[in-house]
Amino acid sequence: MSRDSRGIAILHVDDDPDFVDLAAELIERQDARLDVETAASASDGLDRLAETSFDCVVSDYDMPGLNGIEFLEAARESAPNLPFILYTGKGSEEVASDAISAGVTDYLQKESGTSQYDVLANRIINAVEQQRTREEASYADERLWTIAENTNDSLWMFNADWSELLFVNSAHEEIWGQSLDNLREDPTSFVENVHPEDRDRVKEAMAHLSAGESIDIEYRVNETENFGRWVWVKGKPVFDDAEEVKWIVGFTRDDSGRKEREREHQQYEMYLEHVNDVITVFDMNGEIRYESPSVEHALGYDPEERIGENGLDYIHPEDLDALESYFENSLDSPSEQEDNPPEIRVRHRDGSWRWFEVRSSVHLDDPVGGVIASSRDITERKQREQEHQKIRERTEFALRETDTVIWTWDTETSEFRTLYQSLDEVLGRKQESTVDTEDFLQIVVHADDRPKVNEAFEQFRQGDEERFRVDFRTNPEVSKQRWLRTIGYQESDPDSSKIVGLLSDVTEQKQREAQLGDFASVVSHDLQNPLMVAQGRLELAQEECETVHHTMIESALERMEGIITDVLRLAREGRHVDSVEPVDVREAVDSAWTMIADHSNEATLLYAGGKRALPVVLADFDRLRQLLENVLANALTHGGDDVTVTVGALVDGFYIEDDGPGIPEAARAEVFEAGYSTATDGTGFGLAIVKQVADAHDWDIRVTEGHEGGARFEIIGMTFPEQ
Repeated sequence: MSRDSRGIAILHVDDDPDFVDLAAELIERQDARLDVETAASASDGLDRLAETSFDCVVSDYDMPGLNGIEFLEAARESAPNLPFILYTGKGSEEVASDAISAGVTDYLQKESGTSQYDVLANRIINAVEQQRTREEASYADERLWTIAENTNDSLWMFNADWSELLFVNSAHEEIWGQSLDNLREDPTSFVENVHPEDRDRVKEAMAHLSAGESIDIEYRVNETENFGRWVWVKGKPVFDDAEEVKWIVGFTRDDSGRKEREREHQQYEMYLEHVNDVITVFDMNGEIRYESPSVEHALGYDPEERIGENGLDYIHPEDLDALESYFENSLDSPSEQEDNPPEIRVRHRDGSWRWFEVRSSVHLDDPVGGVIASSRDITERKQREQEHQKIRERTEFALRETDTVIWTWDTETSEFRTLYQSLDEVLGRKQESTVDTEDFLQIVVHADDRPKVNEAFEQFRQGDEERFRVDFRTNPEVSKQRWLRTIGYQESDPDSSKIVGLLSDVTEQKQREAQLGDFASVVSHDLQNPLMVAQGRLELAQEECETVHHTMIESALERMEGIITDVLRLAREGRHVDSVEPVDVREAVDSAWTMIADHSNEATLLYAGGKRALPVVLADFDRLRQLLENVLANALTHGGDDVTVTVGALVDGFYIEDDGPGIPEAARAEVFEAGYSTATDGTGFGLAIVKQVADAHDWDIRVTEGHEGGARFEIIGMTFPEQ
């Protein structure tokens, strides 16, 4: 299908008149359908929206009066579905998060050069065409919905790769226990409501449909009903004129009654044949009269081997009294004993001891004439408990030695208690270890920060959050001004009213963040806009004539852009990594090489021992790739056009080396310093960023000489996922 040929009216709002005029001219050049009008502020933009109909709004963020997000909210009051693209030079995770929360259609950060306007034009066209498509599809949906609502089956239609839900009726909610909104938001989310044991079969059936095959399958669904509902599903593909799968259609029917009867019968038979607990029948003298087949797996004995022997001979001597007492008390108070089964050690055939939990019932008058005992192997649990005890002892020691304050808060009594460490060091004065929560807020917390600390406590107490983290300043009337961070979480006991938390001094971190934030803001807003205008005007001037001066200006602007980019990265990249995941180093290397390698030269990338020799490590993928890009770029810059770069595994990490001129030993301690560079066109920040990424992961990085005399970077001290 061709793109919509109708014209697209755009309102571009930005407080920089030079930039917005340039942007309008370059955007209209990208596509004849685009017609751009401009406004210098959000208030002017609102007036234009009230006067004229637009298909899309493009807006800066940082403007006098209303900022870009406030402008978005105001515009959406009268035009809730109007596509709105936030196009700003002041990019940050906070701005992006606020924009997404406010419902922005797209978020794009200003870059240097004119190629960005091609990207912006495409984003505008896509946003407008998607909105028009949604409006046209709405009418057809209404007609289908009326028909489908008269059946109890769930009727559905997806596109060929399941990425888009085209239709589903409300019967889906009853059968699947899932809202239609949730399914529309994520078309394959219904798989999460399939019983875990059936999911692979369902995914396989979906693949068959996408491949052009019909399916007829039964499986369990509805997590809210503990996956107790069986459904019968039939589906078939719909082909286009080229015999390619275009749609997938089908129905889901509740089939729970029949499947439940089948399931109960099968479970009963399996229990009789495959019970895991060791079932033993003793006479009143302790002689074994019967043992279930599971005794062979649990203790290594044949089911007939111990018949006629005294079962107590296999019990650990230290556990005999507890077991005999349990059997005796079972005669007098069987119900009480049921709640207090003994945990005893039983001798395995190989001579080792295994832990078992024993439950028994006494049958004196019936044909059994003795005791029936059910013994469950709990050896692994006991081993875990012993290991956890060791961990608790180590943790107790570590907590007593830490500078971080450990605290508990009882939500019922409002009692706030500090453990292991007190607030003395933080506040510089003696404090009671136990205070009322209100007293804690009044004594410790700055008056301006008390509402947010109290709100965090209250939201957590009411169950709105699973854990909380809040930063606050100390009360200047009590102590020197400090920044504190407290993190809290609910104790694992669901009946406990206590919250456990940590309190630590983050004053230096806050000061650094404030300085870096101010610096990044100045660089991004006050330097990038003029640089972008200069680059845009230079390109327009080059279209009119070409002189050597233009080439020199372009080179200077490119160097300025590189310096700004690296300085911003150093300022904005955090000193710590908040979350890590398993990352295949070879995939990260391939991705980084693709980004930086100049395929017109003869540079070569090799893997020592093959790609599979590289490890999988715990890391932030994007930041590891940045480290790799900078190290590989350093090799290409200093090693020449035909440089060979080799990547290989180490015991606790990996290395990257080249066959270039290498780094003199005397200079190796300086290469990671910001601003250090031996290249005439280098910014001097590339390896400083490498060091920052390594430090953020708590890795070590060192520079040595490679096997061919070039530079060798070793990244070590890495952590690997548990197998």
